[in-house]
Amino acid sequence: MQDNNNYDIVIIGGGLVGNSVVCALQQYPQYCKKLRIAVVEAVPATEKLQTDFDVRSVALSYGSSLIFQRFKIWQKMLLQASPINNIHISTRGNFGSANVKAEQQKVPALGYVVAMPVLLKAFYDKFSEFDNVDLLCPATVSNIERIATGHQLTLIQDGNNKQINAKLIIVADGTRSKTRDLLHINTKQTDYGQYGVTANIGLADDHQNYAYERFTATGPLAMLPMTERRAAMVWCVSENQAAELKAADDVTFLKSLQETFGYRLGQLQQVGVKQIYPLRLTQAMELSRPGIVLLGNVAQTLHPVAGQGFNLGLRSAVKLAEVIIDALRNQQDYASNQVLKNYESQQLQDRATITLYTNFLVKLFSNNVPMLGYLRGKGLLALDLLPFSKQPLIKMNMGVANQIMAEYL
Repeated sequence: MQDNNNYDIVIIGGGLVGNSVVCALQQYPQYCKKLRIAVVEAVPATEKLQTDFDVRSVALSYGSSLIFQRFKIWQKMLLQASPINNIHISTRGNFGSANVKAEQQKVPALGYVVAMPVLLKAFYDKFSEFDNVDLLCPATVSNIERIATGHQLTLIQDGNNKQINAKLIIVADGTRSKTRDLLHINTKQTDYGQYGVTANIGLADDHQNYAYERFTATGPLAMLPMTERRAAMVWCVSENQAAELKAADDVTFLKSLQETFGYRLGQLQQVGVKQIYPLRLTQAMELSRPGIVLLGNVAQTLHPVAGQGFNLGLRSAVKLAEVIIDALRNQQDYASNQVLKNYESQQLQDRATITLYTNFLVKLFSNNVPMLGYLRGKGLLALDLLPFSKQPLIKMNMGVANQIMAEYL
Protein backbone atom coordinates (compact mmCIF):
# COMPACT_ATOMS: atom_id res chain seq x y z
CA MET A 1 0.00 0.00 0.00
CA GLN A 2 1.35 3.43 -0.99
CA ASP A 3 2.16 5.89 1.80
CA ASN A 4 0.22 9.07 0.96
CA ASN A 5 2.70 11.21 2.88
CA ASN A 6 5.82 10.25 0.91
CA TYR A 7 6.72 11.93 -2.36
CA ASP A 8 9.75 11.77 -4.60
CA ILE A 9 9.40 15.42 -5.64
CA VAL A 10 7.44 18.22 -3.98
CA ILE A 11 7.09 21.46 -5.96
CA ILE A 12 6.23 24.47 -3.80
CA GLY A 13 4.40 26.94 -6.01
CA GLY A 14 1.78 25.97 -8.59
CA GLY A 15 2.47 28.87 -10.91
CA LEU A 16 3.80 28.71 -14.44
CA VAL A 17 7.38 27.71 -13.61
CA GLY A 18 6.47 25.09 -11.01
CA ASN A 19 3.83 23.56 -13.29
CA SER A 20 6.30 23.56 -16.18
CA VAL A 21 8.62 21.25 -14.25
CA VAL A 22 5.82 18.69 -14.03
CA CYS A 23 5.15 18.82 -17.77
CA ALA A 24 8.87 18.76 -18.59
CA LEU A 25 9.36 15.61 -16.50
CA GLN A 26 6.36 13.94 -18.16
CA GLN A 27 8.19 14.14 -21.50
CA TYR A 28 10.14 11.10 -20.26
CA PRO A 29 7.37 8.67 -19.19
CA GLN A 30 9.74 5.71 -18.95
CA TYR A 31 11.42 7.38 -15.98
CA CYS A 32 8.88 9.92 -14.76
CA LYS A 33 6.10 7.39 -14.13
CA LYS A 34 8.22 6.02 -11.29
CA LEU A 35 8.15 9.40 -9.55
CA ARG A 36 5.40 10.48 -7.17
CA ILE A 37 5.02 14.27 -7.43
CA ALA A 38 3.10 16.84 -5.37
CA VAL A 39 2.47 20.48 -6.28
CA VAL A 40 1.74 22.72 -3.28
CA GLU A 41 -0.11 25.94 -4.15
CA ALA A 42 -1.42 28.57 -1.72
CA VAL A 43 -4.06 30.26 -3.91
CA PRO A 44 -7.28 28.32 -4.68
CA ALA A 45 -7.59 27.37 -8.34
CA THR A 46 -11.00 29.10 -8.56
CA GLU A 47 -9.36 32.45 -7.75
CA LYS A 48 -6.47 31.97 -10.17
CA LEU A 49 -8.77 31.16 -13.08
CA GLN A 50 -10.99 34.27 -12.85
CA THR A 51 -10.88 36.72 -15.76
CA ASP A 52 -11.91 40.37 -16.19
CA PHE A 53 -10.54 43.56 -17.76
CA ASP A 54 -7.68 43.62 -15.26
CA VAL A 55 -6.58 40.03 -15.80
CA ARG A 56 -2.82 39.62 -15.49
CA SER A 57 -1.06 38.50 -18.65
CA VAL A 58 2.32 37.01 -19.46
CA ALA A 59 4.59 37.84 -22.41
CA LEU A 60 5.88 34.59 -23.85
CA SER A 61 8.86 34.49 -26.16
CA TYR A 62 8.68 32.45 -29.34
CA GLY A 63 11.05 29.99 -27.69
CA SER A 64 8.64 29.51 -24.79
CA SER A 65 5.82 28.71 -27.22
CA LEU A 66 8.00 25.94 -28.67
CA ILE A 67 8.47 24.48 -25.21
CA PHE A 68 4.71 24.57 -24.59
CA GLN A 69 4.18 22.84 -27.92
CA ARG A 70 6.41 20.03 -26.69
CA PHE A 71 4.29 19.86 -23.52
CA LYS A 72 1.18 19.49 -25.74
CA ILE A 73 -0.60 22.41 -24.06
CA TRP A 74 0.13 25.17 -26.56
CA GLN A 75 -2.90 24.73 -28.82
CA LYS A 76 -5.30 25.52 -25.98
CA MET A 77 -3.28 28.59 -25.08
CA LEU A 78 -2.94 29.77 -28.66
CA LEU A 79 -6.71 30.01 -29.13
CA GLN A 80 -6.79 32.86 -26.59
CA ALA A 81 -3.33 34.36 -27.17
CA SER A 82 -2.39 37.64 -28.85
CA PRO A 83 0.54 37.06 -31.19
CA ILE A 84 3.27 39.70 -31.39
CA ASN A 85 3.85 40.05 -35.12
CA ASN A 86 5.81 43.29 -34.96
CA ILE A 87 7.94 45.05 -32.35
CA HIS A 88 8.49 48.79 -32.63
CA ILE A 89 11.37 50.25 -30.57
CA SER A 90 11.84 53.97 -30.07
CA THR A 91 13.28 56.55 -27.70
CA ARG A 92 11.33 59.53 -26.45
CA GLY A 93 12.80 62.88 -27.47
CA ASN A 94 15.29 61.43 -29.98
CA PHE A 95 15.15 60.42 -33.62
CA GLY A 96 15.64 56.85 -34.74
CA SER A 97 13.56 53.73 -34.26
CA ALA A 98 13.76 50.04 -35.06
CA ASN A 99 11.19 47.55 -36.28
CA VAL A 100 11.30 43.79 -35.96
CA LYS A 101 8.85 41.69 -37.98
CA ALA A 102 7.91 38.06 -37.54
CA GLU A 103 7.79 37.46 -41.29
CA GLN A 104 11.41 38.60 -41.63
CA GLN A 105 12.40 36.03 -39.00
CA LYS A 106 10.34 33.33 -40.75
CA VAL A 107 8.36 32.55 -37.60
CA PRO A 108 4.59 32.69 -36.99
CA ALA A 109 5.11 35.30 -34.23
CA LEU A 110 7.96 36.92 -32.32
CA GLY A 111 6.14 36.12 -29.10
CA TYR A 112 2.69 35.99 -27.56
CA VAL A 113 0.74 37.68 -24.78
CA VAL A 114 -1.50 35.27 -22.89
CA ALA A 115 -3.75 35.84 -19.89
CA MET A 116 -2.54 34.05 -16.78
CA PRO A 117 -5.81 32.11 -16.23
CA VAL A 118 -5.58 30.74 -19.77
CA LEU A 119 -2.06 29.45 -19.10
CA LEU A 120 -2.95 27.95 -15.74
CA LYS A 121 -6.10 26.22 -17.02
CA ALA A 122 -4.06 24.58 -19.79
CA PHE A 123 -1.70 23.24 -17.12
CA TYR A 124 -4.48 22.03 -14.83
CA ASP A 125 -6.24 20.27 -17.70
CA LYS A 126 -2.97 18.57 -18.60
CA PHE A 127 -2.41 17.48 -15.01
CA SER A 128 -5.60 15.41 -15.18
CA GLU A 129 -3.74 13.10 -17.58
CA PHE A 130 -0.99 12.37 -15.03
CA ASP A 131 -1.78 9.72 -12.43
CA ASN A 132 1.46 10.36 -10.50
CA VAL A 133 0.80 14.03 -9.68
CA ASP A 134 -1.15 15.39 -6.67
CA LEU A 135 -2.20 19.04 -6.57
CA LEU A 136 -2.37 20.15 -2.92
CA CYS A 137 -4.33 23.40 -3.17
CA PRO A 138 -4.88 25.57 -1.26
CA ALA A 139 -2.02 24.72 1.07
CA THR A 140 0.96 26.57 2.50
CA VAL A 141 4.27 25.40 3.93
CA SER A 142 4.90 26.36 7.57
CA ASN A 143 8.04 24.35 8.29
CA ILE A 144 10.76 22.30 6.59
CA GLU A 145 13.06 19.90 8.41
CA ARG A 146 15.90 17.73 7.19
CA ILE A 147 15.32 13.97 7.70
CA ALA A 148 17.25 10.87 6.69
CA THR A 149 15.33 10.38 3.44
CA GLY A 150 15.23 14.03 2.43
CA HIS A 151 12.99 16.67 4.00
CA GLN A 152 9.76 16.73 5.97
CA LEU A 153 7.35 19.57 5.18
CA THR A 154 4.57 20.76 7.45
CA LEU A 155 1.62 22.03 5.43
CA ILE A 156 -1.37 24.06 6.54
CA GLN A 157 -4.35 22.76 4.59
CA ASP A 158 -8.01 23.36 5.45
CA GLY A 159 -6.91 24.82 8.78
CA ASN A 160 -5.07 21.65 9.76
CA ASN A 161 -1.41 20.67 9.87
CA LYS A 162 -0.30 17.94 7.50
CA GLN A 163 3.16 16.47 7.17
CA ILE A 164 4.59 15.13 3.93
CA ASN A 165 8.06 13.89 3.06
CA ALA A 166 10.05 14.71 -0.07
CA LYS A 167 13.28 13.40 -1.50
CA LEU A 168 13.59 16.58 -3.59
CA ILE A 169 11.95 19.95 -2.95
CA ILE A 170 11.64 22.39 -5.85
CA VAL A 171 10.97 25.91 -4.56
CA ALA A 172 9.02 27.98 -7.10
CA ASP A 173 6.75 30.23 -5.06
CA GLY A 174 7.77 33.59 -6.50
CA THR A 175 9.79 36.70 -5.79
CA ARG A 176 8.62 37.08 -2.18
CA SER A 177 9.17 33.41 -1.43
CA LYS A 178 8.23 32.44 2.11
CA THR A 179 9.86 29.07 1.54
CA ARG A 180 13.19 30.70 0.72
CA ASP A 181 12.92 32.54 4.02
CA LEU A 182 12.15 29.30 5.87
CA LEU A 183 15.32 27.83 4.40
CA HIS A 184 17.35 30.92 5.43
CA ILE A 185 18.65 31.42 1.90
CA ASN A 186 19.92 34.98 1.50
CA THR A 187 19.45 37.19 -1.54
CA LYS A 188 21.52 39.91 -3.15
CA GLN A 189 19.63 42.96 -4.35
CA THR A 190 20.49 45.77 -6.75
CA ASP A 191 18.10 48.70 -6.71
CA TYR A 192 17.52 50.18 -10.17
CA GLY A 193 16.16 53.42 -8.75
CA GLN A 194 12.97 52.88 -10.73
CA TYR A 195 9.40 51.82 -10.04
CA GLY A 196 7.31 49.59 -12.26
CA VAL A 197 3.74 50.60 -13.02
CA THR A 198 1.55 47.93 -14.60
CA ALA A 199 -2.05 48.10 -15.81
CA ASN A 200 -4.24 47.05 -18.69
CA ILE A 201 -5.10 49.86 -21.10
CA GLY A 202 -8.25 50.06 -23.21
CA LEU A 203 -7.57 51.18 -26.80
CA ALA A 204 -9.55 53.14 -29.34
CA ASP A 205 -7.67 51.59 -32.26
CA ASP A 206 -6.80 47.98 -33.00
CA HIS A 207 -3.21 47.24 -31.96
CA GLN A 208 -2.73 45.07 -35.09
CA ASN A 209 -0.52 42.75 -33.02
CA TYR A 210 2.19 45.36 -32.55
CA ALA A 211 4.26 45.46 -29.36
CA TYR A 212 5.89 48.75 -28.48
CA GLU A 213 9.01 49.33 -26.41
CA ARG A 214 9.61 53.03 -25.84
CA PHE A 215 12.65 54.15 -23.89
CA THR A 216 12.38 57.31 -21.78
CA ALA A 217 14.75 59.12 -19.42
CA THR A 218 13.18 57.35 -16.42
CA GLY A 219 13.02 53.88 -17.95
CA PRO A 220 11.30 51.78 -20.64
CA LEU A 221 7.59 51.84 -21.41
CA ALA A 222 6.13 48.70 -22.99
CA MET A 223 2.68 48.32 -24.52
CA LEU A 224 1.91 44.70 -25.39
CA PRO A 225 -1.07 43.50 -27.45
CA MET A 226 -3.87 41.72 -25.61
CA THR A 227 -7.27 40.39 -26.63
CA GLU A 228 -10.40 42.56 -26.60
CA ARG A 229 -8.63 45.70 -27.84
CA ARG A 230 -6.42 46.05 -24.78
CA ALA A 231 -2.72 46.52 -24.17
CA ALA A 232 -0.70 45.31 -21.21
CA MET A 233 1.33 48.30 -20.00
CA VAL A 234 4.64 48.09 -18.14
CA TRP A 235 5.94 51.58 -17.38
CA CYS A 236 9.24 52.15 -15.56
CA VAL A 237 9.38 55.52 -13.83
CA SER A 238 11.22 57.43 -11.11
CA GLU A 239 10.14 57.28 -7.47
CA ASN A 240 8.61 60.77 -7.61
CA GLN A 241 6.73 59.98 -10.81
CA ALA A 242 5.49 56.70 -9.33
CA ALA A 243 3.97 58.59 -6.40
CA GLU A 244 2.28 61.04 -8.78
CA LEU A 245 0.87 58.28 -10.97
CA LYS A 246 -0.39 56.35 -7.95
CA ALA A 247 -2.29 59.41 -6.73
CA ALA A 248 -3.58 60.39 -10.19
CA ASP A 249 -7.17 59.80 -11.26
CA ASP A 250 -7.75 57.85 -14.46
CA VAL A 251 -8.06 60.92 -16.71
CA THR A 252 -4.81 62.42 -15.42
CA PHE A 253 -3.02 59.07 -15.63
CA LEU A 254 -4.07 58.47 -19.23
CA LYS A 255 -3.05 61.99 -20.20
CA SER A 256 0.44 61.45 -18.78
CA LEU A 257 0.71 58.06 -20.46
CA GLN A 258 -0.45 59.49 -23.79
CA GLU A 259 2.14 62.28 -23.63
CA THR A 260 4.91 59.75 -22.99
CA PHE A 261 3.80 57.05 -25.41
CA GLY A 262 2.28 59.05 -28.23
CA TYR A 263 -0.62 58.16 -30.51
CA ARG A 264 0.58 54.99 -32.22
CA LEU A 265 -2.38 53.20 -30.65
CA GLY A 266 -4.76 56.13 -31.07
CA GLN A 267 -6.51 57.69 -28.09
CA LEU A 268 -5.97 55.67 -24.93
CA GLN A 269 -9.43 55.20 -23.44
CA GLN A 270 -9.32 53.22 -20.21
CA VAL A 271 -6.89 52.25 -17.47
CA GLY A 272 -7.51 49.29 -15.19
CA VAL A 273 -6.21 48.64 -11.71
CA LYS A 274 -2.65 49.95 -11.33
CA GLN A 275 0.10 47.99 -9.61
CA ILE A 276 3.21 49.94 -8.52
CA TYR A 277 6.34 48.32 -7.14
CA PRO A 278 10.07 49.09 -6.78
CA LEU A 279 12.34 47.54 -9.42
CA ARG A 280 15.24 45.54 -8.07
CA LEU A 281 17.46 42.79 -9.37
CA THR A 282 17.08 40.05 -6.75
CA GLN A 283 19.35 37.02 -6.89
CA ALA A 284 19.38 34.08 -4.47
CA MET A 285 22.85 33.40 -3.12
CA GLU A 286 22.21 29.67 -3.39
CA LEU A 287 20.34 27.91 -6.19
CA SER A 288 20.60 24.46 -4.69
CA ARG A 289 21.34 22.38 -1.61
CA PRO A 290 21.17 18.61 -1.20
CA GLY A 291 17.50 17.80 -1.75
CA ILE A 292 16.49 21.42 -2.53
CA VAL A 293 16.57 23.55 -5.68
CA LEU A 294 15.29 27.09 -6.37
CA LEU A 295 13.52 27.92 -9.61
CA GLY A 296 12.07 30.95 -11.40
CA ASN A 297 11.58 34.25 -9.56
CA VAL A 298 12.67 32.60 -6.30
CA ALA A 299 16.13 32.19 -7.84
CA GLN A 300 16.19 35.58 -9.56
CA THR A 301 13.85 38.45 -10.27
CA LEU A 302 14.93 40.59 -13.21
CA HIS A 303 14.13 44.06 -14.50
CA PRO A 304 11.03 43.78 -16.74
CA VAL A 305 12.77 45.33 -19.77
CA ALA A 306 12.47 42.97 -22.77
CA GLY A 307 10.27 40.60 -20.71
CA GLN A 308 12.95 37.99 -20.03
CA GLY A 309 12.04 36.85 -16.49
CA PHE A 310 9.48 34.12 -17.05
CA ASN A 311 11.17 32.86 -20.20
CA LEU A 312 14.40 32.35 -18.23
CA GLY A 313 12.42 30.51 -15.55
CA LEU A 314 10.78 28.25 -18.12
CA ARG A 315 14.14 27.29 -19.61
CA SER A 316 15.41 26.51 -16.11
CA ALA A 317 12.42 24.20 -15.54
CA VAL A 318 13.25 22.33 -18.74
CA LYS A 319 16.93 22.05 -17.82
CA LEU A 320 16.18 20.84 -14.29
CA ALA A 321 13.86 18.14 -15.65
CA GLU A 322 16.58 17.00 -18.05
CA VAL A 323 19.13 16.80 -15.21
CA ILE A 324 16.73 14.78 -13.04
CA ILE A 325 15.93 12.36 -15.86
CA ASP A 326 19.61 11.96 -16.75
CA ALA A 327 20.31 11.05 -13.13
CA LEU A 328 17.55 8.44 -13.16
CA ARG A 329 18.80 7.08 -16.47
CA ASN A 330 22.29 6.70 -15.02
CA GLN A 331 20.98 5.32 -11.72
CA GLN A 332 22.20 8.36 -9.78
CA ASP A 333 20.55 10.13 -6.87
CA TYR A 334 18.74 13.04 -8.52
CA ALA A 335 18.49 14.89 -5.18
CA SER A 336 22.22 14.65 -4.47
CA ASN A 337 24.47 17.67 -4.18
CA GLN A 338 26.51 16.51 -7.18
CA VAL A 339 23.51 16.29 -9.52
CA LEU A 340 21.93 19.55 -8.39
CA LYS A 341 25.23 21.43 -8.65
CA ASN A 342 25.43 20.21 -12.24
CA TYR A 343 22.07 21.87 -12.86
CA GLU A 344 23.11 24.99 -10.96
CA SER A 345 26.29 25.52 -12.99
CA GLN A 346 24.34 25.46 -16.25
CA GLN A 347 21.56 27.68 -14.92
CA LEU A 348 23.98 30.28 -13.61
CA GLN A 349 25.36 30.73 -17.13
CA ASP A 350 21.89 31.46 -18.52
CA ARG A 351 21.10 33.77 -15.61
CA ALA A 352 24.34 35.70 -16.02
CA THR A 353 23.77 36.21 -19.76
CA ILE A 354 20.19 37.45 -19.37
CA THR A 355 21.07 39.64 -16.38
CA LEU A 356 23.92 41.24 -18.31
CA TYR A 357 21.60 41.85 -21.26
CA THR A 358 18.79 43.43 -19.24
CA ASN A 359 21.20 45.56 -17.19
CA PHE A 360 22.80 46.78 -20.41
CA LEU A 361 19.44 47.89 -21.77
CA VAL A 362 18.50 49.63 -18.53
CA LYS A 363 21.77 51.55 -18.28
CA LEU A 364 21.87 52.48 -21.95
CA PHE A 365 18.29 53.67 -22.31
CA SER A 366 17.24 54.88 -18.83
CA ASN A 367 18.97 58.25 -18.68
CA ASN A 368 18.82 61.70 -20.24
CA VAL A 369 22.49 62.28 -21.04
CA PRO A 370 22.36 64.33 -24.30
CA MET A 371 25.19 62.54 -26.14
CA LEU A 372 23.80 59.11 -25.18
CA GLY A 373 20.43 60.18 -26.51
CA TYR A 374 22.04 61.01 -29.85
CA LEU A 375 23.90 57.67 -29.90
CA ARG A 376 20.75 55.75 -28.96
CA GLY A 377 18.92 57.28 -31.90
CA LYS A 378 21.78 56.49 -34.25
CA GLY A 379 21.97 52.97 -32.88
CA LEU A 380 18.28 52.27 -33.39
CA LEU A 381 18.47 53.70 -36.91
CA ALA A 382 21.44 51.43 -37.65
CA LEU A 383 19.53 48.42 -36.33
CA ASP A 384 16.68 49.17 -38.69
CA LEU A 385 18.88 49.79 -41.73
CA LEU A 386 21.22 46.84 -41.14
CA PRO A 387 19.06 43.80 -40.34
CA PHE A 388 22.04 41.47 -39.79
CA SER A 389 23.26 43.70 -36.94
CA LYS A 390 20.14 43.18 -34.87
CA GLN A 391 19.92 39.37 -35.23
CA PRO A 392 21.67 38.59 -31.92
CA LEU A 393 19.31 40.91 -30.06
CA ILE A 394 16.28 39.47 -31.84
CA LYS A 395 17.29 35.91 -30.99
CA MET A 396 17.80 36.94 -27.36
CA ASN A 397 14.33 38.51 -27.18
CA MET A 398 12.76 35.55 -28.97
CA GLY A 399 14.25 33.21 -26.37
CA VAL A 400 16.11 31.04 -28.89
CA ALA A 401 19.71 32.18 -28.34
CA ASN A 402 20.35 29.79 -25.43
CA GLN A 403 21.87 26.36 -25.99
CA ILE A 404 18.97 24.80 -24.08
CA MET A 405 16.68 25.78 -26.98
CA ALA A 406 18.78 24.14 -29.71
CA GLU A 407 16.71 20.94 -29.80
CA TYR A 408 13.45 22.90 -30.06
CA LEU A 409 14.34 24.75 -33.26
